[in-house]
Amino acid sequence: MTRIDDAVARGIAYLESTQAVDGSFMTYTSTSRTFRTAHPLPTTFGSALILGALGGVANSEAIRERIAQWLLGQKNADWSFNYWTKGAAERTTRPYPNDLDDTCCALIGLYLHNPALVDAPCLANVVRLLVAAEYEVGGPYKTWLAPKTSPIAWHDVDLVVNANVAYLLELVAEPLPKLQALMGKAILSGNLTSPYYPLPLVVMYFIARAYHGEGVGQLAANILGMQAYGHWKTPAQTALAVSALRYTGHAVPAEAIVFLTDKQQSDGSWPAEPLWLDKSDKNKAAYAGSAALTTALVIEALAKTSKNIEKPVTQKCPSSSVLIVRKAGNCVQSLGQPLRSEMLIVITRMSHCQSIQEIVLLPQLFASALRQTPHLAQSFYEELGLANLFGWIAYTIYDDFLDAEGNAQKLGVANVSMRKSLHSFAAAQPNNSAFQQRVADAFNRIDNANTWEVSCCRFETDGKTVYVSGLPTFRTTSFLGERSVGHVLAPLGVLAAAGLALDDPRVALFEKGFCHYLAARQLNDDLHDWRQDFAKGRITYVVAHLLREIGAKPGRQSYARLQAQLEKQFWQHSLGKLCSKVMRQIQLSRQAYKRSQLFVPNNPFDELLVKLEATMQHTMAEQQKALQFLKAFRKPT
Repeated sequence: MTRIDDAVARGIAYLESTQAVDGSFMTYTSTSRTFRTAHPLPTTFGSALILGALGGVANSEAIRERIAQWLLGQKNADWSFNYWTKGAAERTTRPYPNDLDDTCCALIGLYLHNPALVDAPCLANVVRLLVAAEYEVGGPYKTWLAPKTSPIAWHDVDLVVNANVAYLLELVAEPLPKLQALMGKAILSGNLTSPYYPLPLVVMYFIARAYHGEGVGQLAANILGMQAYGHWKTPAQTALAVSALRYTGHAVPAEAIVFLTDKQQSDGSWPAEPLWLDKSDKNKAAYAGSAALTTALVIEALAKTSKNIEKPVTQKCPSSSVLIVRKAGNCVQSLGQPLRSEMLIVITRMSHCQSIQEIVLLPQLFASALRQTPHLAQSFYEELGLANLFGWIAYTIYDDFLDAEGNAQKLGVANVSMRKSLHSFAAAQPNNSAFQQRVADAFNRIDNANTWEVSCCRFETDGKTVYVSGLPTFRTTSFLGERSVGHVLAPLGVLAAAGLALDDPRVALFEKGFCHYLAARQLNDDLHDWRQDFAKGRITYVVAHLLREIGAKPGRQSYARLQAQLEKQFWQHSLGKLCSKVMRQIQLSRQAYKRSQLFVPNNPFDELLVKLEATMQHTMAEQQKALQFLKAFRKPT
């Protein structure tokens, strides 16, 4: 048993020993952050958070089942929850309305323990609660489930509460764009605050569970910026940071895990710390938390990140993404200000994005997948990794301009990155004219695909109406990969360096397979982003398919009416067909890879296809869940 496994086991044993007979855990309140003097606080919230933290943790099933059964006894007929437990004296002395925070956290915990507990009838009630609590249609939502005639204090809109709404909806259905936008704005503005949660890392933990927008890298950077000596001051704060980093896809400092195991107490617990604010009957601020809740949060961090610990960079591992990103930073040191600072900011943010490993280590991943691994210099792999990274930065920024969302301040960054990318591709294979021509052709194909998209795949919209003219004709589904064809260059560089001619049939089959994968990935992205694309006037393959399926006629139409038609068409009819198209591209990719005979079995490129295939299967399962949900929602109660 490893040290981490031992710490988790002892923590679970502590929770088993302190869980009440009815399945609940007591919360405590204290005016001191150290909880030296604390008083019991009979809340549903503490137990709900413990259940959510333990969701999926091995050997915690018995604890979770007891909490779940207790929580089900705390729900109201409409599936809302109150802060106070049923029968608590505080329901009379300190009454609160039912609220979305307790409700969503309870349902999140129940769902993570056993999805069958949050069934379609339950979700139909949740929809009614959300509609009643709407500040705007589609969110954000008010905290309290109080009548419209209630005092203004019960009508606040809170960032963390909406993050918990967003996380619940993501688990059971689809993310809400307006809530994603709310969290993204808070991250980019640095306004990560809540009157209910006084500590920034608590706020970031809840947001990290729910947010998947462009600000993920910034959120991870904010969290990492608060550490000292590889951890975050206290066990609870460190656990929250570790789990939040995991949710953002960022690796966890090894020192943080060591800190958590070192701070475990002799009884298997970690001490009580503040998680949220509690108001006493004299309206005096106090902190709420418990040793059980801290212990559950640390168990979550240890159990779910032990396989995602960032190893220190040593001379034995010069191919790590950290080293290549660091080299990219060194490449721009000669630039003048403010361009140098802008470049470093973008590179730092890119280093925190979920796909950074795939971007910079693609040449090594490809080489490791080959039947005959080429013996190439490490500097060669690094040069191709740099080329990939700078190319990614350039086209990410250009893509914003193509979508009319570009930041002029980043244009210089894009231009420099493009030149750096071309320079690195040239430096990797300086004497191979065939490879250099392939690089030039690929960039031309990318620019041509982008130009075609802007010219042919846009319609006018002012948010209230849309003007649809002729719909674009996508030549083939595989054409969707054209905008990302630059990703094939690093693998082609490896093959060229290994001595294969780029017109070799095996190379052609690999390239064909990879382009089918890129098309499948793009179509998958379009499937999940079609609402935002339609709102912005972008006609992707999915949007065009939906418009054709509903028989949309050319001319100006109501945005809301058309969007409602598309929504119905997507879930009830088109999603299955579109998923089948993605699966077909995956199949074609797998077939081409196999025919090329270049790869070993179970290689990283096969794993990319398996991962995408799993995403499609999940999406199709979500469709069935949504259809059941709609059926239950429409059923009279």
